[in-house]
Formats: sequence, structure tokens, C-alpha cells
Amino acid sequence: MTEEQQHENQMLAEQRRNEEQRQRRHVREAQQHEMQQAEVQRRNEEDHQMQHDIEQENFDQHNAQQPANNQAAYEVQVQHNQQKVIEHNVLQQIPTARQPHHDPVSRHTIGPMNVECPKCHASHFKNEQLSRSTRNNPKFDMCCLTGQVKLDSLLDPPLTLKNLFIGVTPLSCTFREKIHQYNAAFAFTSTAIKLDETLLNGTGTCFCVYGSLHHHMGALLSNDDAQPAYAQLYINDPQAAQISHANHNPGLHPTIMTDLQTMVNDVHPYVPLYKQAY
Repeated sequence: MTEEQQHENQMLAEQRRNEEQRQRRHVREAQQHEMQQAEVQRRNEEDHQMQHDIEQENFDQHNAQQPANNQAAYEVQVQHNQQKVIEHNVLQQIPTARQPHHDPVSRHTIGPMNVECPKCHASHFKNEQLSRSTRNNPKFDMCCLTGQVKLDSLLDPPLTLKNLFIGVTPLSCTFREKIHQYNAAFAFTSTAIKLDETLLNGTGTCFCVYGSLHHHMGALLSNDDAQPAYAQLYINDPQAAQISHANHNPGLHPTIMTDLQTMVNDVHPYVPLYKQAY
């Protein structure tokens, strides 16, 4: 086979992969749209049914009451029904992630993620396999491009970090409880995102991002009236950086902070670059 034919075959294979990815993406989007439409229809039906039931209940109560003896009871029932309407309207204003769960009108399942890629051993759903797959030989391109991409095994973490991860000492437990804060304390950059606050209104540990997500790196030298932060700490003297870390994170354990700073200075490849920049 000539090089030109090989190149043409590669181009055809690439086109087939792109078409399969496009078709899978189209199917996922169509399924999501159908589920959203079903959820909207279900809520509208619930609202309509609740309003109808309340009106019918008020009407029945009104007809059943004797004007002279049961007027007070009727007014109490009307107030109760009005309160139910108010509570329902308030519930609709609560962020989606905090509303009580209601089973959907219909369920869609793609099955368990129990099909293993024979090349890289990643787990997949059955419908993610390529069209040229067989029952005994599934093929996937979303993980390793059917064996064309091979990544080196992950290196063992530094001993200091490994002991904090798997240790049973009080320091290890403290580290794991506040691992997010320790990670942020030694970050070189800050995260810049556009938040979608319709789910949790800016509260809670989960948040939704729309648009771009990127990392922001400021100047290497802080202003005279500002404490160094992020990458600015790594061009300072280690003792001065340790003091700044402590000032920024008063709730973190000083021993863990010292051990982590020593580890980062010893093994992180970017630390020498920042020291040279200064």
C-alpha cells in the first residue's frame, strides 16, 4: 500500500470517527431535550391539577357549610387552601437543586458502566462503543483512541503527601477534612469562572459554570499595601512565604502547612522557575 493510500485511509477513518462522535452527541442532546420537556410538562400538569383541586375543595366546602353555624370553619379552610397555594408558589422559587425530589414521568437509562476497553481498561457504557465493535471485541475511541494513545503510569506522590492521604494520625485526618483549603493555599493561580447561580444561588459546595473556565495569574510582585498571594509567594524567602500562608489561612494546621511548603519547594518543577524570575 502506497503512502498516499495510507494517508487516504487515515483520512477516511478520521471522518468516520468524527461522524460517530457527532451522531452520539446528537443522540445525547435529543435525549436531554426530551427529558427536559417531559419535566416541564409534568410540573405544568401538577400546577394545573393543584389549582383545580383547591378550587373544587373550596366549592365543596362552601356548599357543605351551613351559613349560620359553619362560617368560621369555612374561613379556616379557605385560609388553609390559600396557605397551600402560597407554599406551592414559594417552592417554585427555590433553586432547582434544593427542591424536593419528584420521580420523573418516564425514566431513561443507558445501562451500567460495565464495558471495559480492551486497550486501556477504562469503563464505558455499552452504547459508547464504536459501530465496528463486536460482542467479544468492543472498541472505543473516547478513552485511548482504540489503543493509539498510551499514557505513562502515575508516579507515586511525595512521601509527605502520601502519609497525609493514607495516614491515621490526627494530622492526616485534619488534612483530609480540609483538603480543599490546603490545596487552595498552595495554588499558583486562582480560578476565574462565570457562575450560573440559578441552582444554588451562590451557596453550597456545588456550583454550575457556564462559558469559559480558566486560571488567572496576576503580577509576580504584589502591591505595597497588599499581602503576597498565589504565585507571588514562591519568589519570596521561604520563611516569609510561610508567614504569608499562615496569615491567609489561619484555620489550617501550622505543622501541616510547614510540611507541605517544604514538600512543594523540594519537588514542584515550577518553584525554581519563580525563584529565578525574582
